[in-house]
Amino acid sequence: MHIELRCPGCPCRFGAAPDAPADEVVDRMIDDGPWFALAEGPTFEDMIFAALLARGKIRCPDCGRPVAIHEESLARSARHQLLPH
Repeated sequence: MHIELRCPGCPCRFGAAPDAPADEVVDRMIDDGPWFALAEGPTFEDMIFAALLARGKIRCPDCGRPVAIHEESLARSARHQLLPH
């Protein structure tokens, strides 16, 4: 499985495995760009969830638009955690 952060308005994107360690994700963003403002967490998936819970969206570092998050299991988990029951 793979999670991708993709801007709908420009070519900016970044992807990694959901269980990729945070250190690896940060190193790749520093080396390869782009640098997305994620939150702290032990894995890429946790970093995304924490950012969504804290800010409600993750913005593109190039144009500032909210990015789309592509990965089916992440979408199901996010809906479960973010939507009222």
